[in-house]
Amino acid sequence: MLKLFRFKDFLNRKFDLPEIQIPSEQRATVLTKSRFMIGLKCDLLLWSQYHSENTLRYSPKNESNLHRMNIQNDSVLLSARSLYPNGVEVPRNLNMFSTYKITQELIKERKVIYNASFLSTEFFSRTDILVPSQEDDSWEIILVKSSINIKRDNTKDLSFQLHVIKLCGLTIKDCSILNVNPHYLFDKELDLKQFFVKVSLLDKMKYAKDEFSRQLNYFKSLIHLEESPPISQEFSCSSPKNCNLKTCWHELGDGDIFNLREGGDLVLKFYKSGIRYLKDIPDNPDLSFSQKIQIDVEKTKIAFIQQDKLKDFVNSFQYPLYFLDFETVNPAMPLYPKTKPYQHIPFLYSLHVQRNHDLPLEHYSFIDNGIDDPRLNILSELSKLISPTGTIICYNDTFEKRCLRESVQLFTQYEEWYSTIVENFKDLSDPFKFFYYYHPAQKGSASLKAVLPALTGLDYKELGINDGNMANLEFLRSKTMNLSEDEVNAIHTLLTEYCKMDTYAMYKVVEALRNLI
Repeated sequence: MLKLFRFKDFLNRKFDLPEIQIPSEQRATVLTKSRFMIGLKCDLLLWSQYHSENTLRYSPKNESNLHRMNIQNDSVLLSARSLYPNGVEVPRNLNMFSTYKITQELIKERKVIYNASFLSTEFFSRTDILVPSQEDDSWEIILVKSSINIKRDNTKDLSFQLHVIKLCGLTIKDCSILNVNPHYLFDKELDLKQFFVKVSLLDKMKYAKDEFSRQLNYFKSLIHLEESPPISQEFSCSSPKNCNLKTCWHELGDGDIFNLREGGDLVLKFYKSGIRYLKDIPDNPDLSFSQKIQIDVEKTKIAFIQQDKLKDFVNSFQYPLYFLDFETVNPAMPLYPKTKPYQHIPFLYSLHVQRNHDLPLEHYSFIDNGIDDPRLNILSELSKLISPTGTIICYNDTFEKRCLRESVQLFTQYEEWYSTIVENFKDLSDPFKFFYYYHPAQKGSASLKAVLPALTGLDYKELGINDGNMANLEFLRSKTMNLSEDEVNAIHTLLTEYCKMDTYAMYKVVEALRNLI
């Protein structure tokens, strides 16, 4: 209530501040920090922010992952504020000039300011935390990031903030970043002083000052262009797989060269020479064995099979067959005791069991009950279901083995059981990664979601949750947001169905491989 009253007080106060006169036509071309950061990724995308919505079609990649990261960033930012208490937040739901005026009043009061906002005739920037010096009239800029590493863009982010704040007349003594400490081990209560790592980036900013100035001047001129700029080498994506704009690679269709497995620089070389499709790639000594197979399959539209290797792989299975899959959550801020930031913690398993070829499938699963550590329940159940004999089939089994290994390191009573099964794992992705089998419908991918429809005609499209990022996001929401019991139960049902589909899909792929040989 106190903060709410303060905001109302601000909004009703008669500010004694000089007005920044920005003509209406110029306000539309103020370069904000968020848009400056967009420009570093793609100058064409930056240009599109200032022009007709119909000019370029924006299509964000992996929205589930983006939303999940936003949830994590918000929680990390709120926690970071606890290290600088008694601050006042500038609301974000006001126009630029109003937030600037509120910030100026707080600066006079020498308050810690959350979301401090600064406006000049050309630029607008917000600062996560602005801290007054106890020694003089200077300030420190604090950038809060949920990542575990300092990135080059962090220096650019702070450089933009510093540039705008200096234009507004403030003296800055330091610019620092608060990152997540990847080695921090959470146990019951979060120790923020251990969870965060603070590093000054002032020296890095000085070193990169010329590059920042060049980029800033380019972006200032860019947003005033009438026509969209050409795709640049410095500020653009190098593949349609990473592109957020549907117009950049509009001439490409099915079978384009960017589907070439591990293509890298070779694909860009082909593209620059005018080659757009796999079928048009000529014989080239730089092509790998798997790339040549992929190109031949694209030309003939006939699946490639290495019968002997595929037969050896399938015949190595021993009954009973255990088809195992985990869904995990890996938040920046740990949810469970004895875990580290971004550590993958299994919260759900699905297990399909085939005792022998003539018996029907059995299915077992467990999802976090919100009471016990899910790892303990998972180990308890799996240790009863999976015996030391048979084959445990996973897709990219390194992940499942790591989840089990880290779990038994905590719950040591299951170490002996794990030691009896660890040699029984088989990675079902191997035949597709190593091209024992390749189908044109895979489009260069060896993922289960690409292999399943190519071999069986089945897919995940009808599921409410149909990919790992969405599963991670929805479980994180169910654990950290104020959802009703019905909402949580609905999410758990969808998650269980998705995980069950993963293990059933593996069973169907094995069945299809048996038919091939």
